[in-house]
Amino acid sequence: MPKKKMEDEETGFTGKFDVKKFEGAIAELEETHQLPKDEIYDILKKAIDKAGRDTLYPNPKLDMDSAKSMHSETIIDEETGEISFYECKDVVKDDEVEDDLYQIEESEAKDIDPNLKAGDVYKNKLDFTTIDYSFYTRAIQNFMQSLKVATKQALIDRYSDRIGQILNGVVEKVDGGFVTVTINKIQATLSPMNGIMGEKFAPGDNIKVLLKGIGTAAEGGDKSTSLILSRSDDNFLKELFKQEIPDVADGSVVINGIVREPGSRAKVAVSSPSPDVDPTGACIGSDGSRIKDICTQLSNEKIDVVKYQDNPYLYIAEALKPATVVGVLLKDDEPVEEGKAPKAVAIVKNSESKIAIGKKGVNVRLASKLTGYSIDIKEQDAAMSEHISYVNIDDIRRKLALERLDEEEDETSGADTSELGAEEEIPSGEVSEKINEPSPEVSKDDKVPEPSVKAEAEVKPEPVKEEIKPEEKKDEGLDDSHVEITTKAKISLDKLEEQIEAEKKNKSNPSAHPFYKSYNKKKEDNSSKKKDETKKISVANAMPIYTEEELKQMDEEQNSENADNTSSEDYEEYDDDQYYENDSDK
Repeated sequence: MPKKKMEDEETGFTGKFDVKKFEGAIAELEETHQLPKDEIYDILKKAIDKAGRDTLYPNPKLDMDSAKSMHSETIIDEETGEISFYECKDVVKDDEVEDDLYQIEESEAKDIDPNLKAGDVYKNKLDFTTIDYSFYTRAIQNFMQSLKVATKQALIDRYSDRIGQILNGVVEKVDGGFVTVTINKIQATLSPMNGIMGEKFAPGDNIKVLLKGIGTAAEGGDKSTSLILSRSDDNFLKELFKQEIPDVADGSVVINGIVREPGSRAKVAVSSPSPDVDPTGACIGSDGSRIKDICTQLSNEKIDVVKYQDNPYLYIAEALKPATVVGVLLKDDEPVEEGKAPKAVAIVKNSESKIAIGKKGVNVRLASKLTGYSIDIKEQDAAMSEHISYVNIDDIRRKLALERLDEEEDETSGADTSELGAEEEIPSGEVSEKINEPSPEVSKDDKVPEPSVKAEAEVKPEPVKEEIKPEEKKDEGLDDSHVEITTKAKISLDKLEEQIEAEKKNKSNPSAHPFYKSYNKKKEDNSSKKKDETKKISVANAMPIYTEEELKQMDEEQNSENADNTSSEDYEEYDDDQYYENDSDK
């Protein structure tokens, strides 16, 4: 008994506290929970007030309504450290009391204090030494519970607009995978399930974390209400992109999707509203500098930046990079079980299935999450053997490129038409003349040859066409660089041998040789053609250059020159018997 009495005396609450210790405790709470001093005092007074009511009516089942209806007030004197608890009652006129728990008649109140009258509040101070010891325990519990609620509300008010953003903190301690982080004098815990596997920290390390929300331990926080932190969330990588890449921060590059397996690999799909911006290049940076900085902050997690595509075929091909996808088959017609994704088959180059699948299947898993399709990988040879009919990726890209080209041409033609109408109006009668006007770079006589394609096996020798003279070629506008030369044998081998024999017999009279005759005949033909041309020239000109007598004299001189030019010197090689010796022996 004496021992128990001593414990009660040591632990009993006398209604006063040590001011210095109390002030120190309040300052610590103020710094830890980021609450103002006045609010902490208010929380303490409410905790004591509630503990007093609960102590006076300890049986909640019988006196719960009475405890709630009771009026009380607690006053803390900061200078003396004294805590006063008052039972309060409303003063009413006599015979108007409904409940004496919180009401008192005016006559009874005047007996206690003559200054009291109807409408005033009667305060009865209770002695803590006479109150049951449970009051002290209840006051502490009420205070801690109220402090937790106030701290949560303070955190919500301060950080509600920063949920989903990155916060900078300092590691305080590491215990069994739980990392205690101090952020602006507030301690929070990074749990293993919200961290990156294999990532290690030491006290004093600076750390970046994503603020997922504000909650309790059951919601991912620490034992008390705190900030919920994460480094494994997909949005953590998204916020890192915003911090490290200006193009993402200003909206020039848009992140369309992110999937991660923290610590292993991630895929980020990006696009740009501007056709002049390369979204993947902007994220990777010069020599990969930007993406390397982000990987370093994620413990060297590998990041694939791919270009987002509206077309599902192209999107799957992009998502499976670094593997080369040559074709895709979408099985959208097949029924899909509830909660599962539609199926697709990706055809990759031979020997690239391992790249497409990735280490432990991480690449194809991330690609499936990113695109929303359950992707199966097949190599080209396997697809051919299984007769898989897939859509070729190059064909899709070519088709889309042609469509874009057509759109650009339509826009350009529309712009040109509007500009033409604004600058000059052409009368309807002059339209045909303007259209038929030749280009300044091409003459009217020029003709553009139409292309013709013939198989080599079907090419047949064409008949020799009439020779075009240089003057006529120039007039007709034919291009010398495109003259087609065709050859045809003019004499058979037997006739040639007969002519050689005849030549040997007529050595003394070279002019009798058939070759000489044909040569002279050709000369005569040329001279006659020249005469005709000369006549045409004379007729075409307005004034004749030569008289008929002068022209006759010129013809005679020309004939004499032709006769003189016909000599054996031009065919000396044919006069040598040795020249045809081999042929004659045959």
